Amino acid sequence: MKHLILFEDFNAMGKTKLEPITYTAPAGDWDAMHSFQSRKKDGFGGRVHEKIEKELEKLYKQGINPEVKSLKVTMDESSWKVKVEVEIGPSSDGKAWMGITSRGGAGTNEGPNASSKRAQQQIDKKLSDLKTEIGDSSTEKFETKKLLDFEQDSKNKKIHVRQIFYTYTNPKKYPKENPNAKKPETVSK
Repeated sequence: MKHLILFEDFNAMGKTKLEPITYTAPAGDWDAMHSFQSRKKDGFGGRVHEKIEKELEKLYKQGINPEVKSLKVTMDESSWKVKVEVEIGPSSDGKAWMGITSRGGAGTNEGPNASSKRAQQQIDKKLSDLKTEIGDSSTEKFETKKLLDFEQDSKNKKIHVRQIFYTYTNPKKYPKENPNAKKPETVSK
């Protein structure tokens, strides 16, 4: 099933609500339920990160430094469907927040290998590796910020899902001084 993300008109606050991103996990597969991008073992996933990033890039190419304004995740255990609702818009701090990443865990939430602890360990590692992955060796300009710390228990309370979403700048590829931004016209007298 292919999902297209379409812009709605900017509302008065400058936000754009994207078409919901949905995917269906195999019944009973909690690991697939929180595979928002893709998983290593079989490539299954909702490709949520890349779909959001594609829309952020469209805004950047229009001369707008974008950011994710809101992110909402709904997991329906009865149908094994995941829905992600996203609003994007002009960045409130002027930076181009172009990347999305997340890491998580699903399983028991007790003991040293609890899903919530694994999620935190995995996102911490991802964030420490991210700068190298995107090829940005600058030390000052690369930034990350948390978008959402999603948690949900299964109906029988035996499975706990935690997924932590971050956004990041990539100033080497998408500088704050957006080359696509319209320059003010100078009027000569």
